[in-house]
Amino acid sequence: MFSFGKFKSSSCSGVSRRAFVQAGAALPLAAHLAMPESAYAASGRAKSIVFVWLWGAPSHLDTFDPKPEAPQNYRGPFATIPTALPGVRFTELVPKLASRADKFALIRSNITHDGGHPGAGTFGFTGYREGRGIEIQPSWGSIVARHHGPSALPPYMMLGNGIPRDVVKLIDGYGGGDWGQAYDPFIVKCSELGEIDIPALKLVDGITQNRLASRQSLQSQLDNIQSSVTADEFDKWDYKSKQAFTLLTSRNAVTALDLTEESVELRQDYGQSSFGQSLLLARRLVEARVPFINVNWSEYVEAYTPNTDFGWDTHIRNFDLLPSRHCPIFDRAFSAFLDDMFDRG
Repeated sequence: MFSFGKFKSSSCSGVSRRAFVQAGAALPLAAHLAMPESAYAASGRAKSIVFVWLWGAPSHLDTFDPKPEAPQNYRGPFATIPTALPGVRFTELVPKLASRADKFALIRSNITHDGGHPGAGTFGFTGYREGRGIEIQPSWGSIVARHHGPSALPPYMMLGNGIPRDVVKLIDGYGGGDWGQAYDPFIVKCSELGEIDIPALKLVDGITQNRLASRQSLQSQLDNIQSSVTADEFDKWDYKSKQAFTLLTSRNAVTALDLTEESVELRQDYGQSSFGQSLLLARRLVEARVPFINVNWSEYVEAYTPNTDFGWDTHIRNFDLLPSRHCPIFDRAFSAFLDDMFDRG
């Protein structure tokens, strides 16, 4: 059984591409915005998907799928610990998630059939292999965006440092593919301090402060642009710039992107990391009815190449980075996200 909220499929092997996005695709936003909170909660269908992408990826042997009976030179150096589920063990690197193992489903049989990072990434984002002919399939989020239609907040938002890539190239399957840029993700960067940066705004003349740290200052600039720009000038803007400007002239949208609305204690629960604060932002976007939110651990897949941002492709630094950096950040942030989501129903 595969389950996501109230959405269920009879078997993991039987989950089709269509079924996977069914939870978030056929959901008219206008109906959501008009629904009272009680009706929204009681309608029984999943309203949002948060797709967390640990680019690299984590070693299953050293996290969620240890082999305690295997010889030590195969199973790795980390001890195993019990979880909230009888008979299921994780490694000692994820103790918080081990104590919450009854709050999520763990599938240990996933495989991409592609040893290259971009190809495997495209498979994870689309369900299709990369490089088969000239067609580039749209991502899960792009399918949701197309069925959902336009709204004040983009229906497919990508949080993190940028589009997943290796040193050489972006993955093909991150966005709209052959459907075009209208269905690409709307990228929002979030710093370890919770400062928001929207790259698309850099293309809008008149925006000199790209971070949302000062909402009043930003609103003043937006008002000046809105009063001076002509319809013809607006039509010449890049698609994503139009989308960014439309988003930021919506008071509700700006509020959804403002992490200072959250308590200091809760922000600390998620941890002072870009990943942790991005997960907190994702929770706020779920509350704002965004149907598909992609949270990326990093832009670059590598953890050892200079000028990258510490992806999970750890190679020879695996036994150093996992216990000292990657797993503590992930364990803390994702556990806080689970608690927060469950506490809010």
